[in-house]
Amino acid sequence: EGRVECWGSECLLNGFAETFLAGRGVSGTVTIEEEVQSLGGGSWQACAVTSSGAVWCWGGNRTNTGACLRPRQVEGIDDAVQVDVGQLYSASWSCAVRSGGSVSCWGSSPNPSPIDGLDAGVEEVAGLNQSFCARRSDGTVWCWNNPMAIPTQVAGVTDAVELDAGNGTFACVRTSTGQVL
Repeated sequence: EGRVECWGSECLLNGFAETFLAGRGVSGTVTIEEEVQSLGGGSWQACAVTSSGAVWCWGGNRTNTGACLRPRQVEGIDDAVQVDVGQLYSASWSCAVRSGGSVSCWGSSPNPSPIDGLDAGVEEVAGLNQSFCARRSDGTVWCWNNPMAIPTQVAGVTDAVELDAGNGTFACVRTSTGQVL
């Protein structure tokens, strides 16, 4: 069984946490049906990759109902190795790196869609405000600004070994020489 400890917005916990403390700065345990391997989170939603490669997401769904969601498995993904959550306008959107190095994303539609041009070689994704970036095994970084856009290579980045993004409009990479760009 996978247990994830969360804190912050009530929406990330309300209705499904084993432990719940009222008010801001809420904390509690979210239970996923499998062992959790990695996590990704954003402003209104969090997602987990399980040992079987499934992805589970929970938190705020500002796209349609504004309601808080219990953990639900993302249909159609059973080979994820990493996941992250970004923000697209007033809604969360998430992307997962799959075992073959491709990327699939979902948001206003619960159905994951592959990202054109990122069908192999991706090791990591990072969500930003209204865009996503992916780091490939060759050290390049590619970014796109909506689920239908074609990724564009970030100029001058050719030796990235780690990628991260804040919930804003910037991302950073650590290069093979230890520099942060």
